[in-house]
Amino acid sequence: MRDIISGEVIIHVDYWDTREYFSCCFSPNERKLLVTTGDQNIFLFDPASSTVVRTFSDSRDAEALGFSPDGNTVYISRGNRIELIDYFSGEKKGTFFTLPDNSYSIAGLSQNKKYVVGAKRHHLKLFGVNPDKEIRVLNRPKHVSQVVLSNDGKTLASQTVGDMICFWSTTTGRLVRVLRYPTHWDQGAIFFGPGENFFALSNQHGGVTVWDTNSWEKTDINNSCLNNVVQATFSPDGKSLALIRGGADQKHIVLKLDADDNQSSLGGLNDQNIWLESGISITSDFNFSADGNTLYQTYRGIGGGVIISYDMKTGLSTRKVVNIKEDEIFKDENRLVISFTPCGNYLLVHDEEFSIGLYSVNSGEKKWEVSSDIVPFHHIRQQVTASIDGKIYAVDGTNVTVFNMNDGSEILQMKVFDNEWVSITPDGYYTASPGGEKYVYVCTAPLNVTEISGKYRSTYNRPDIVEKRMNKDGVKK
Repeated sequence: MRDIISGEVIIHVDYWDTREYFSCCFSPNERKLLVTTGDQNIFLFDPASSTVVRTFSDSRDAEALGFSPDGNTVYISRGNRIELIDYFSGEKKGTFFTLPDNSYSIAGLSQNKKYVVGAKRHHLKLFGVNPDKEIRVLNRPKHVSQVVLSNDGKTLASQTVGDMICFWSTTTGRLVRVLRYPTHWDQGAIFFGPGENFFALSNQHGGVTVWDTNSWEKTDINNSCLNNVVQATFSPDGKSLALIRGGADQKHIVLKLDADDNQSSLGGLNDQNIWLESGISITSDFNFSADGNTLYQTYRGIGGGVIISYDMKTGLSTRKVVNIKEDEIFKDENRLVISFTPCGNYLLVHDEEFSIGLYSVNSGEKKWEVSSDIVPFHHIRQQVTASIDGKIYAVDGTNVTVFNMNDGSEILQMKVFDNEWVSITPDGYYTASPGGEKYVYVCTAPLNVTEISGKYRSTYNRPDIVEKRMNKDGVKK
C-alpha cells in the first residue's frame, strides 16, 4: 500500500505471491483489506500484520468488492449480481442486486454504492442501484425442481431439492402443508390424482407413494411399469395416466386404469395396460383437454413448436407446427419448455435465452415475453404450468414465481427455507410463517439493509394485499 500523495510504500502485504490478485477494497475504518484472487477465494487481510483473518469461498470468481458503511456487511459481485455476506460469520445473507441485463457482469461498485459498472466484452455500462426504500427477501431459499396444480386449481405443489414437497394455496399465496420424503427420491414426478384426495410421488426405482389428502395417510406401491417416471398426469375422468419415463429409456406412454380405484390399479399396471406409446422422446409437456377426449403433446421441432393431438377414443394423431421463433434462437432443444395453457389456445414457451413467452396456437403471434432466471430442462421437470384462472406458475431457481397470463406481469414469489416460508409481491408486500420474517429485509439506502421491523413491518406485512393480488379480476379474465 502506498501513500496516495507521495507514492511511498507504507505497508507491503506479501502473501501467496504466486496467486493473481484481481480486486481489493478497504473496510470503512481502513483496518481490514478484502482481496479477491483467481481461484474463487476472497481473503480478508489485516494489513498491519499481513495475516489472513477470514476466507470467503465460492464456486465462481468475484469481480468487485465493497463494504457497507458500518462495516458489518461485505458486498461481493459475481456475474451479474451482488451478494451480501455477513462480515462476522462469513455466512451469505443473499443476493440483493441483479443487473437487468444478464449479458453484463458487474466489474465495479461506486463508493456511494449507488452505481455499478457492468462489463461485456469491449463494452462498459453504468447501472443504478435502487437507492430508495425497498423490501427484499435475503438468504437463499431451497431450490425448487418442479410444480404441479391440483385439478381444481386451488392448490399448487412444489418439490424442493432435498426432501420437501410444499403445498401452497393459490388463493392466499400461503404455504399450507409440507410433506417430507427420502432424499434419494429427488428425481421423481409429483402429480395429483383425478379426485380431490389423491397425491402421488414416484421414485426412480419403480415405486410410487400415494397420499390421501384428507387424512394424509400414505401408501407405498411398487411397480416396475412406473420406473423412472419424471412427469405424470391423469385424464380428467381418471381412466388414463400419461407419463414420461426418463433416462436412456425415455418414453411418452399412456396407460389405461381402473377408474373406480386409481390407487390400487397403479400397483397392477403392466405392459398390457399401455394404450399409447409415442415415438417422440423429446417431449416438453403433455396435458389432457378439459373434456379428456384429447391428449396434447408438445415439443421443439424443425420450424417451431410442434403439437401432436391424440384422439383418446381412437388413438389417431394429428400434427401441427406453430412457428413461434426463428430456428437459430433454439440453440439447444434440451433447454426448452413448451406447454399448453388450460384453454388450449396458447403455448407457453420457456427458452434458453432465459425468457417466458405466450404465443397463439393459431397464428404463432407472441402476446408477451418476460425475462427470467429460470433454467429450463424439459426432459427433467415440469417447471412452467398455467391455471384456469389466468395465472402462470414457474420455477425460478429458488422461487416459484407467479405471473399474470394476460400481460406477463409478476404477481408473487413464493420462497421456502428449512422450516419457514415467505410470499412477497414485486413491491414488497408479503405474508410469511411466524419465523419467516427473519429473512425479510428493508433497504433504506443503496445496499444498506436491515431486518424488517417497526413501521416497515406494519406497512408491508399484509396477507390481505397478497390475497387480493392473487385473486384480482385482471388475472381471472
